[in-house]
Amino acid sequence: MEAIPEGLKARIYGPVAHLRTKKVIGASPYDLVSTKHAYAGFDSIDYYKHLSNSHYAKTLDSLRMKISMELFSAHFVMGGWIGVGETHYLFLKEVEPFTHYEIEMKVSGFNEKWMFFTATFLTTPKKSKKTRASPPGTPAYPSISGTNTPSGRTPTQPSGVLPRADGKTVHCISVTSYVWKVGRRTIPPSVVLSFNGYGKAANWARSEKLIAGGRKVAGKWLTEGWKEEEGVVEEFEEEGRRRAKELHGWRSVMETL
Repeated sequence: MEAIPEGLKARIYGPVAHLRTKKVIGASPYDLVSTKHAYAGFDSIDYYKHLSNSHYAKTLDSLRMKISMELFSAHFVMGGWIGVGETHYLFLKEVEPFTHYEIEMKVSGFNEKWMFFTATFLTTPKKSKKTRASPPGTPAYPSISGTNTPSGRTPTQPSGVLPRADGKTVHCISVTSYVWKVGRRTIPPSVVLSFNGYGKAANWARSEKLIAGGRKVAGKWLTEGWKEEEGVVEEFEEEGRRRAKELHGWRSVMETL
């Protein structure tokens, strides 16, 4: 793409970014979920006859790219990239062989550098006439609230993970930290959200003009230009930090289980 003139690039990038960003414009980053369907086949089962722990990471890796392109396409179209800082897993229930399962991934909060994503591995219980109905109010997942941990702490569940109103069984919960980059420069998560059209309508209107100017123009705003605008960070900062604080305590407990 480097051999293509900047003017032509802008004409290509603009419609692509708008098409892929359409569903996030004006939305809250915490309301959107990216889903991947998978199957526990012969190539993903381990010696213990359940989904291999390594396969959780393999499946999650492809979903990370999927959610990035679905919910943050403008960042990538303009030459940005992401780096994974760390990933935590909490295994609650095994996925049995030859089972269809799904993974839901969503934004769960951020701080000045890292954006946190929560992924939930799920199966839908098969309906059976012989299956005895659970008493009203019985959760369809292994509860971790109130669980005694080696450190004596009680995990605080991240928003939107548990309980499951749809009755699906939660097998594993994963938390991944992302850092957003343009070249070697780190871009604050709140700036990434604004650039991708989340929040107020004016955010995407501004981003469309930047995208039309090409990667150099958009890249300059992402690394420096946003500092000259009021409210870019403040619009998302309070909610992002609140959720990150909630998630931090939960991740700490995961490390001691």
